[in-house]
Amino acid sequence: MLKGVLGTFLAEPVNEVSAPALARERGLSVKEVKTSETPDFTSLVTLRLRCGKMITTEVAGTIVGKREPRLVRVDKFELEAVPEGFMLVLHNNDEPGVIGNVGLTLGEAHVNIAQFALARDRARGEALALVNVDTPASAEVLDRLRKLPNVRRVHQVAL
Repeated sequence: MLKGVLGTFLAEPVNEVSAPALARERGLSVKEVKTSETPDFTSLVTLRLRCGKMITTEVAGTIVGKREPRLVRVDKFELEAVPEGFMLVLHNNDEPGVIGNVGLTLGEAHVNIAQFALARDRARGEALALVNVDTPASAEVLDRLRKLPNVRRVHQVAL
């Protein structure tokens, strides 16, 4: 997990062996906690990224079947998404038309949707979409998505 997180932000190559040293060099502290208390899953891995005392992001994943990884929680949102390739992370208001507008915007830009996972905190509250796409969305497409009605934030992740 550390390799994946650092590899996203660093220009230099990161592997499982170099990741702990690279984190220390950059003043990052890494804490590994193991517990047997996972009420909903046989095994669950949770990654918490903190800035100071505040949790900024929390992602949890598990394995389903024999070897199928799944993201099952992002912050307060419970969902099931495949963690691979290029993913768009959209936070939006839970209102009608958001999914259609996102699909139309991506389609017009010739960005094919591979999978679309959704979650919301409550009806008409805040929602989260994890959208696997076949090719990365350009900066222009990301800006168009951010300007859609009811869209709060958009990020792209490459796994």
